[in-house]
Amino acid sequence: MGVLNKIFGLAKMRETDGLLETGYTNLKLGIFTRLVKKYRPLYGEQQANLLAVAVIHEALIVEPANTAGENYRANNRALIFDEAMRLNSDREIAEAFSYLYAARSFHLVRATGSVVSDQSVALVNRATELSLYIPSTYDLCGSDDFGTCIHAISEYASLFVESAPKP
Repeated sequence: MGVLNKIFGLAKMRETDGLLETGYTNLKLGIFTRLVKKYRPLYGEQQANLLAVAVIHEALIVEPANTAGENYRANNRALIFDEAMRLNSDREIAEAFSYLYAARSFHLVRATGSVVSDQSVALVNRATELSLYIPSTYDLCGSDDFGTCIHAISEYASLFVESAPKP
């Protein structure tokens, strides 16, 4: 925690934890609704939902949350990977993923106590593989202050989820 206290300050960390989690959740929800809208005409409602979640998990290197997700991933690996590789072709989704990757990176710093961890390196490698950009703090908020950047992520995420298509 010494590194984090130097970077954030303990009080500032506590203040920004909620903003970071809310921003992360809003970004995933906004991306999910946009992907479902894209996939629904091609695959139907249930398949679109499963595919959208699987693509987000693939991009974030996150394991499925339940048996249905595990089964879907096992039976549809090629489709999931192909759709993940197409994420960069939609400017709006690609931009949201940039913010999502930044939020995930901050979360990993918070969880590991290190700016560089195995998980963060894997995340950078996945973003590179998918041709998605992880912005620097200066790109996010014009400074190197993590708290300011977390506020910027949270604001972007709120607008992004509010503008998401309705089911």
